[in-house]
Amino acid sequence: MSTAQTIPVSRDAFVPWQQQSRLRLAAALMNGRLPERVPPAVETLGEEVYPPFTLRRIRYRSQPDRTTTALVSLPKNARSAPVLLAIHGHEATWGEADAGAFRAGHNDDFCAYFAEHGWIVIQPATMNHTLQHAGWTLQGEWTWDVLVALDYALALPEADPNRVAVCGLSTGGHLAMNVLALDSRVKAGVVGCVLSTWHHYETRMIIPPHCDCGIRAQLQPHFEQHQWAALAAPKPVQYQHGRQDACFCPAADPKFLLPDWNRAVMPQAEYDAMFAEVQRAYQLARAPDHVETSIHNGPHKVDNALALTFLNKYAKLP
Repeated sequence: MSTAQTIPVSRDAFVPWQQQSRLRLAAALMNGRLPERVPPAVETLGEEVYPPFTLRRIRYRSQPDRTTTALVSLPKNARSAPVLLAIHGHEATWGEADAGAFRAGHNDDFCAYFAEHGWIVIQPATMNHTLQHAGWTLQGEWTWDVLVALDYALALPEADPNRVAVCGLSTGGHLAMNVLALDSRVKAGVVGCVLSTWHHYETRMIIPPHCDCGIRAQLQPHFEQHQWAALAAPKPVQYQHGRQDACFCPAADPKFLLPDWNRAVMPQAEYDAMFAEVQRAYQLARAPDHVETSIHNGPHKVDNALALTFLNKYAKLP
């Protein structure tokens, strides 16, 4: 690891480094900086009633020439409910907000799980792979769509703006890392099955068929992944991995490898060295207990109970 790719060693150096790096992240993703907000022109497209919540589909404008959709669950009889920004990756319907995630059994059923436990859950559409704006990146367009969707959720009378978290799976986890770095309204997060190293991408993943949405080319010149994760500190973040996910889980059983997709699993030592740097950043941010890796026994999926337990601790549900 070169000196250029390390995190500063003192708090006096870390704080300005983190502030400047957040600006560099926005610049790398979004054509130089975060754009200006535009009136979202929200339109309700329909509602579906579930026993514990109502699911509303909206269309909104995130940029002057860009509209997209989101789904939001509204708990019944809720007052001052916590808000979960729920972000899907390639495992859900590309370019859409996926209503299937609000039913158990979907790969992103953390949406259903949190909605059934009294949270307002907003799931924006992501994974439209057509870049709309020159100078932007796919990650940047999706991240900005997500941040504007959160504007809508926090304006709901049922929402508690002081209890806001994010959960993302796979590329949705990368988007969650962007949100944690760039949006002070989001207080905590769960990043599902994606934290890794660029070395792992380069040497063990086969792209394509893996689709990394260009994220390595977009961010590797600016950040190693541990630096990217360090931009969230001191916010509480749980990084999950599933033992049956041989693509990303450190020291996964090689029997789960798909040889056309991955050449080998990530060694535990490589992950531990990367994550030790994330932990060091949290020590510099004076919140060493606010970051953890949690390995569950499942596949490339969020462990819903682990995520809820972690986020409830910081959302301070009654």
